Amino acid sequence: MFLFVPVIFGCPAVDPVRKSIAVQNLSDSVIYVSYSCSDTLQLLPKLVLFEDQYYNGGNHHVSPSYRVNAHEFGSIGVSGRETLLNACPGHRLWVFFISEEVLKTYEWEEICSKQLYNKKVVFDMENLRNINWVITYH
Repeated sequence: MFLFVPVIFGCPAVDPVRKSIAVQNLSDSVIYVSYSCSDTLQLLPKLVLFEDQYYNGGNHHVSPSYRVNAHEFGSIGVSGRETLLNACPGHRLWVFFISEEVLKTYEWEEICSKQLYNKKVVFDMENLRNINWVITYH
């Protein structure tokens, strides 16, 4: 007697990419991704190199969710991609790519005041749908 058990591969119970905006980093460097309803970097939320988290009885430095390693994927907008975009006036979202070197060298306040980002891109709903909700950084 054979027992047939269907197995489904590649279909996680919760697909975070469908509820967020994916970021593909095709560069050879780590990038940090910030986003805003404004065309300038904002003081909040503050980006940091590592976050301290307490687990297993101690503090640990972990990479923040907005850090995307070279040649890897990350995501932004965990509250829901369309909700995120609709919350912005004009339904436009600015995405800022900041190098790890800049975050190591400058305080966040100076990064914002001098707008020290590598690249800034603006998107609306149509743009994001056309690229299948995947922003690519080169």
